[in-house]
Order: sequence, then C-alpha cells, then structure tokens
Amino acid sequence: MNVPILGKAETKLNLDYISVPVMFQYKATPEFYLEAGPEFSFLVGANTKTSYKTPLGSGKIPAELNKDNFNGFNFGMGLGLGFNITPNIGVNARYVAGFTDISKNGETSAADNTTNKNNTFQVGLGVKF
Repeated sequence: MNVPILGKAETKLNLDYISVPVMFQYKATPEFYLEAGPEFSFLVGANTKTSYKTPLGSGKIPAELNKDNFNGFNFGMGLGLGFNITPNIGVNARYVAGFTDISKNGETSAADNTTNKNNTFQVGLGVKF
C-alpha cells in the first residue's frame, strides 16, 4: 500500500561540548597571527529539536537524548587566524575538522555504515587581563 505523506519535518541534532584547544601561533606581524593545533572536546549534553508542518497543524518537539549513544570524546585539528586590535583586545576565526566518529560503533543506525564527524567554524573575541 502506497500512502502519500503530506507535510514537512526537520530535525536538528545539538551536541554540547566543552572544548580545549591547544593552538600554536605564528605572529606574521605584531597584530596579525596564524594558528594551528589540536582540539580536545568532551560531550556534556545532547538533544534534538524537530519542527513539523502538516495540513492539520504545525509544532515543535524537543527531546533530550542519552549521551551514552554518542562518543564522549572528540578530537580535531584547528586552523585559524587572528588580529589584535589593541594590545589587550583581539578577534579570531578558526575552523576545526573533527577526526572522531561522534556516533557509537561508527553507525547511525543498524541499516547503514556511515560515519558522523564534527566540523566547526568558530569566531572569537579575546580580552587580555
């Protein structure tokens, strides 16, 4: 039996990490620098948010996930650049490519063998005390 499904749904997976970057900097000028190095991240929370819209209505369904379904540790390498506006204030941007599969056993479901990795873009404001 072929039954059409009317509507649309979108699910977003949110994984919360505490990350410890270890960046090595090369100062191209006194104000401008390039940086590269490893980043170690530890999973502290996981949830999903599903939004749906059908002819009968729409809504959102938040759900907490069991962190044990995901690897608790994530390793990545970062590459970035920064600019010191003053000696005590600077801005930076960094891309971190994750190397660790975030799902347990390397699978998202029993039906497939895909891997899931975190890749992040970060923008920061630094203040020296």
